[in-house]
Amino acid sequence: MSKAQITIILFLLITAVIFGVVVATFPYQTKTFWLAASGWVLFCVRVLYEKWDRFYLAVQKLKYQLFGLDTIWNLTVNYGLKPGGSMICGVRNGILNANLFSNLKITKLYSGALELRSEGIVIQLIEKTNTFSLYVFDIPVTYRRGNDVLKKIIIPLFDEVEKVIHPESKSYFLSVKFHNENPFYGLYMSKIAARDLISFDVTFMMENNRVEVHKDKIIIQTKNIGELIQTSKDIFAISPQ
Repeated sequence: MSKAQITIILFLLITAVIFGVVVATFPYQTKTFWLAASGWVLFCVRVLYEKWDRFYLAVQKLKYQLFGLDTIWNLTVNYGLKPGGSMICGVRNGILNANLFSNLKITKLYSGALELRSEGIVIQLIEKTNTFSLYVFDIPVTYRRGNDVLKKIIIPLFDEVEKVIHPESKSYFLSVKFHNENPFYGLYMSKIAARDLISFDVTFMMENNRVEVHKDKIIIQTKNIGELIQTSKDIFAISPQ
């Protein structure tokens, strides 16, 4: 918490104490004081909302828990492989044996490329020389389901693939597209330091992870799934926890 935020909180606490003392001292003026206090409270809430990121995000989380926020997720994982034989058949069998999806349909697109479909989820597996890529297309995700989608679909899928191919390197990309404007866009634009700005559509590093903030979507690039989950929580506040 910054010094400015601490100062604001202390000021609000002191003001609340003073108000309590005044009400106790002049009990017959309580109605007048409450009317004055209501305007003061609204002013304080507005200041906190505009100046304190955590309060802003808490309000956004509550808002989207109550009213929902529809998004579309696209994921890409690029794996670097040791030189060797084809892995795609082993990956296919691993996914089938894990029973991750119901009514799974598998189509061969061309040599070294498969498409998997299950209840609206489309996955492509593409193998090239020393690389293996996994694409998950256009998953509709509401605010409340974000954490469940990661834990029940995405992580188990990546785990099964990695068990088979034993990659030497990994690069994860998560794109979350909003149906309307990115509700957190204004916050990022006002908070990212100039020295961290890489391009106009704000691109910055969060720890060792690359984050792109656009008008209607956010894209995260990480090196492992744990960082992808944590960064997505920090950026979108997708998890209600």
